[in-house]
Amino acid sequence: MRSSKIRCPGAIRVGTLVTAFGCLPHVAFAAAREAPPVTPEVLVRLADIGTMSASETTPLLSLSPDGRYVAFQVRQADPVTNLNVFRMVVKATDGATDAIDVDVGGEYLFWTIPSWGYARNAPSGANLTIQPRWSPSGTHLAYLRQDQGRVRVWRASVKGEGASPVIEDAYDIEDVQWLDDNTLIYSGRPGFVEAEAEIEREGRRGWVYDERFHPLTGARPRVLEPISIVYQVLDLKTGTRRAATPTEVARLREKPDPLRAMVGRTTFSVSRTDPQNINAPTTLVARRGEGEPVRCDEEACQNITRMWGDETANVLYFLRREGWASNEMALYRMPADALKPVRIWHATGLLQGCERQAKRLICAQESALQPRRLVTLNLTSGQMSPLYDPNPDLSRYRLPKVERLTLRNRNGIEVFSDLVLPPDYQLGTRLPLVIVQYSSRGFLRGGTGDENPILPLATAGFAVLSFHSPRSEASYQRFTSPIAQSKAEYSNWRNRWNILHTLEDLIDDLDRRGVIDPARVGLTGLSDGATTVHFGLINSHRFAAAVTSSCCTDSFTASVMNGPRISGALKAYGIETDQADDGPFWAATSFVVNASRLDTPLLIQSADEEYLGALPGFTALQQARKPVELIIYPNEHHVKWQPAHRLAVYNRTIDWFRFWLMDQSDPAPDKAAQYDRWRALRALRQKSPSPTPAP
Repeated sequence: MRSSKIRCPGAIRVGTLVTAFGCLPHVAFAAAREAPPVTPEVLVRLADIGTMSASETTPLLSLSPDGRYVAFQVRQADPVTNLNVFRMVVKATDGATDAIDVDVGGEYLFWTIPSWGYARNAPSGANLTIQPRWSPSGTHLAYLRQDQGRVRVWRASVKGEGASPVIEDAYDIEDVQWLDDNTLIYSGRPGFVEAEAEIEREGRRGWVYDERFHPLTGARPRVLEPISIVYQVLDLKTGTRRAATPTEVARLREKPDPLRAMVGRTTFSVSRTDPQNINAPTTLVARRGEGEPVRCDEEACQNITRMWGDETANVLYFLRREGWASNEMALYRMPADALKPVRIWHATGLLQGCERQAKRLICAQESALQPRRLVTLNLTSGQMSPLYDPNPDLSRYRLPKVERLTLRNRNGIEVFSDLVLPPDYQLGTRLPLVIVQYSSRGFLRGGTGDENPILPLATAGFAVLSFHSPRSEASYQRFTSPIAQSKAEYSNWRNRWNILHTLEDLIDDLDRRGVIDPARVGLTGLSDGATTVHFGLINSHRFAAAVTSSCCTDSFTASVMNGPRISGALKAYGIETDQADDGPFWAATSFVVNASRLDTPLLIQSADEEYLGALPGFTALQQARKPVELIIYPNEHHVKWQPAHRLAVYNRTIDWFRFWLMDQSDPAPDKAAQYDRWRALRALRQKSPSPTPAP
C-alpha cells in the first residue's frame, strides 16, 4: 500500500535546499527568511487531478457503491526526465485515512475524438480524462491505461494490493464497465486498426491527396468515419470472451445526464425559453408524472450546469453560473414541489466533476491561487471542507496578489478578468503588463493551453492580466443555428474587434488607476488567443511585445494547411478559405500583407506539428526585417504535453518579456546565444523604417 500523503514524485530547488515538492518540511519554511517565490520549475511540477481542460461536467471522480471512497487519477510532470507520472488514487470520503496510490504508471494518453468526419481527430495535446469504474462490491477498480502505445483495461485492488492488465486486444480499448464482480464489458474499434493498415498498404503505391489529409497535423491520410464500435464481454474467472448483448451494451453506453434529475415522480430538466433560438436563456423545467411541464420563472433557475435529486428530502440541488458576466458559481437547494430555489453557496472559481454523496457533494475545486483539489460541500449549510490536496505546499510559497476585475466594455457587454500583481507590489507603481488569454476561471496557471506562466510572470515584476474573453455581440442576438451565428461573428471580424476593444478598455482602466505603464504591454495567446494576437498586432498600436503559441491567421493556414475537408467546412462558418491574403477578409489578420506595417517583437513557440502554417507569415516578417523568432518543439501538438517543453516555454516567455519590456537579460551562460539573437533583432528593429500606424 502506498500513501499518497507521503509520496514525493519530483524534486525542486528552493534556495540552496533540494527537496521534494508536496513534501517540503514545515521547518524548512519556518527557518527561511521569507517564503520562496513561485518559479516556472514549481509551476510545471504541480500535480493535476484529471485533465487540464476539465469543465463542470467532466467526470473526474468516481464514488464507490457505498459512497465511502472516491477514486481519481493524478498526473504530475517531471521536466528533468520529461515524463508525466500517473497515479490512480483512492481516498476515504470521510477524510479519516490517508489517500493511497492503488496504481502508479502508464503513458500519456491523448484526448482524441471523432470530428470533421475523421474517425479519430489529431491529438490536441490534452490528456484523456480517465474515470475509474468501481466493481459492484467496491473491492476493485477497472480503468484504461496506455503502455507501449497500447490502451488496455487494468484492474486494481482498492486496498493497494496490486494492479495488472486484464483486457488486451489488437485494438485500443475505449470504454469499460462492470456487469458484476467477475464480468467486464468493453468497447473499441478494430476497424480503425484495419483502416490504418490499408492506408499503410496504399502508401507503398503512393497516397492520393484528397479529403483525408489534414496537412497541419501530418503528411499522412487520416481514417474517415464511419468506423463501427465493437462490444465484448470478458469473464475474469475463465478468461472467455463473447459478443455483448444489446442489454449489456446499453449498460456500457448509459451515462448520467448532468441536466436531468428525478425527485419522486417529478422529472427536472433544462430547456431553452425559445427552442428555435440557440442563444435563448436555459431554464429549469419540472414535469410531475405525466402532467404538463412547468417552467421555473426565477432568475436563479437559469444557466444551470449540473443537478441532483434527493428523494428522501424531496429536494433538488443544482449548480449554476451567475453574477457579473457569469463569473461566479453557485449551489442552490429547491423543494421539489415549490420551484423556489435558495442559494446555499457561491464563489468565483470552479467546481468540477461533482458527485453527490448523501448530504454533501464531493467535487474537484480550484480558485485563482488554489490548484485543483478535492473538497466536500455540505448541501445543508453550504460549508466547504478540504478532502485531498495533491499540492499541499503551494500555499507556503510567496504568492502574488489577485484582484477580480469587472467592467462593461464599449460595446455594452459585461466582462471579467483577473489582475495579478507581484507579491511586494507597492501602490502607485506603474508596471509593465503581460496579457494572458483567454479563460480566467479557476487556478491562474498558464492561460488556455498552459503556456504563459501567470504566477512566475508576476513574481518577475510584471502586472499580469488573466483575460477572460467576453461573450460575442452576436451571442445576444437570435440565431437558429451555430453556423448562422458564426457567419455573423466573422463578418468584418466582428467578434475579433469585440475582443480587441475589450483588451483596450481593460488596458485603459489599469492605466487610469496608475497600475501599468501603457507603453509596455505584452500580449500572449494560443489557438483562438493566437488569432487575437495576430489581429491585435495588425489593428492596434497598444502592444510592445508579443508571444504566440501558433501562427498564423491567413489564407494559407486556413485553406492549404487545413486540407480540403476542413477548409470546405470552415467556409460554411464564414471563414473565406478561397480568398487570397490581399482580399478584404484576410487583410485584417494576415502578416503576409501587413508585414511592412508591423514593428512589435514577436516570439512564436510552435509545435512541430503546426509550424508549417507559420512559415508564410514568419517569412514575410523576416523579409520585411521585423523582430520575429520562431521556436519549434519536436513531437508536439496544439497544446504542448512534454514537461521539458512546457518548462522551456515558460522560461523563454518570461525572458522575452523581460528583454523587450524591462530591458533585462538573464546572465546564465546557457542563454548567451538566445540574447545574442535578440540583441540582433533589436538592432534590426532600430534600423528598419517606422511602421505604418494601426487604424
